[in-house]
Amino acid sequence: MNDDLQETIKNAVAESVTIAMKSAMDEFSEVFTSFASQVDARFDAVDDRLDTADTRMDRIELRLDGFEGRFDRLEGRLENLEDSTRGGFDRVNTTLDGIVARLDDDEVERAALTAQMNRHEDWIVEAAPLVRVDYTPGS
Repeated sequence: MNDDLQETIKNAVAESVTIAMKSAMDEFSEVFTSFASQVDARFDAVDDRLDTADTRMDRIELRLDGFEGRFDRLEGRLENLEDSTRGGFDRVNTTLDGIVARLDDDEVERAALTAQMNRHEDWIVEAAPLVRVDYTPGS
């Protein structure tokens, strides 16, 4: 009888342990399912925020592409302006070089005329008494 009692106790303990384990597993399953749902909800919220950020980044990228085109056009306009300005300055420099050359020529010619006039003045000063003309230099 002792063996029957032991077997009965053993079966009762095994059944109690099985029931306790099943209960613990059910509780753990509920806790794990709840935790998984919370994690899923948080990941869904993060996904939504990332989707919003992606949308905003796409709009920013489109705006930057527009700026890039505008900067390219502006750079082209500046290059054209630089070329036309350089051409204008070249024409001004050429004109100024011509004016400076004429001024140099005028200075040389004026110096030659002054030297010639001084020679004439000297000749008149010498010739005036010989032809009996009263002459005062510089008058």
